[in-house]
Amino acid sequence: MEEIQIGVVRSHAASILAKRTAWAGAAALLALLAGPAQAAVTPTAVVVDPSFAAYTPTATATDVAWEQNSAANPGSWNVRARSRSGGASWQVNSVGSAGYNPSAVVGGTDTIIYQQAGSRDSNLLFYNLVTKTRKKAPAKVDSPLWEYYPEASTKYIAFMRLNSTSRLLLLYNRSHDSITKIASVKKSCNFCLQPTFVGASHLVYNQCSASTYACTIRVLTIGGSSVNVPRQPAPHSTWGATYDESTGDVYYVNSTTWCGLFASVDRWNVSGASSPEVIVDFTEGIDGGSTALAPDQAVPGDTDLLYSQYDCISGDSDIWQVASVNTFAGTNPGALGQLSPSAGSRALPPRPGGSPPAG
Repeated sequence: MEEIQIGVVRSHAASILAKRTAWAGAAALLALLAGPAQAAVTPTAVVVDPSFAAYTPTATATDVAWEQNSAANPGSWNVRARSRSGGASWQVNSVGSAGYNPSAVVGGTDTIIYQQAGSRDSNLLFYNLVTKTRKKAPAKVDSPLWEYYPEASTKYIAFMRLNSTSRLLLLYNRSHDSITKIASVKKSCNFCLQPTFVGASHLVYNQCSASTYACTIRVLTIGGSSVNVPRQPAPHSTWGATYDESTGDVYYVNSTTWCGLFASVDRWNVSGASSPEVIVDFTEGIDGGSTALAPDQAVPGDTDLLYSQYDCISGDSDIWQVASVNTFAGTNPGALGQLSPSAGSRALPPRPGGSPPAG
C-alpha cells in the first residue's frame, strides 16, 4: 500500500486541479497587475481571513462550510462551518483527522458530505450542520480503499476511488444501493477527474488532459448523454462547476493553465441557445477555485453563487458570494485572447482532494 501523506501541503494548484501556480519569469508582472475581482455586480466577502486560506465553499439556507489550511500550520487541513449570518466557526471533521471537500446535499436542508482522512484511510461522511453529528456513507461507498471528492444529493453520491491501478469516478444510487462507473484514469493522473456536482438527475465533473493539463466540464444526464461546456483550445481550461437543475445553467471557472490569466467565473446554459457569459471577471493574477449555489437569504426563490478566489502572488484564497445570481444578466466575455498550446509550466501540482500521492 502506498504511503499516505496527509501532511503534504496542498496549494491552490491542487484545489483547481491542473492549474500551474507559477508563470516562468512573470512574478514581477503579476505583482503589478494583481487586484480584486471585477464584476457587473459587487461580490461580497464570505470568508476572508489572512490567518488561513479558504477553499471549496458550500452552503445551505442557514450555514456555510469550507475547507481551510492554516497559514501558521500549512499541513493542517480542516472543514469548518458557521452561520451564514456570521459568528464563530466550528470544526466539522473529528479531532486528529484531516478534512476536505465539503459539499451540501442537493435536495436536502441541513446536511453536507465531506472527506475525513487519517494516516492510512479516507472516509466519506455526512454531517448535519444543525445537530453537529456525523454519519458514515453507505458501505458500498465507504470501502477500505481511498475515497475522495464527494458530492451528494438525496438520490445519489458521486465520488472518486483510488485502487491499485486507477482512479475511478463512481456514482452511487442511494435508493438501489448500487454503483455505476462513470469514468476512470490512470492512477498517476491525480488531477484528471473530479465530480463537482450531483443532483436529482445530473452529474457534473471535470475531465483533464494529462498532457496539456487543460480541463473540460462535462454535464451528464444520469442514464443518458452528456454535453461539454464550451471552451477555447488548450491552454484554456474550465473546471469547478456547479449546476442549477431547474434552469439548466452551469456556473464554472473559465481560465487557462497559467494561474490568473484570462480567468473569470462564467455561466452557460446546457440548451446551447446562448454563448457563455461572465459573472465575475478576475483581474490579472487572480484566479478561481470552485463554485457552489445556495438559497438566497433575503429573497425567497433566488439563488446565491459562492466561489473561492485565489491570489497567484500571495498564495491566499478567500470565499466570496454573488447574491441573487439568477437575476444577473451577465456580460459578454468578448475577446479573451489566444494562447499558444505550449504555454504554461508543465510541473505537476501537489496531490488534490486529500488523496494519496500517485505512486
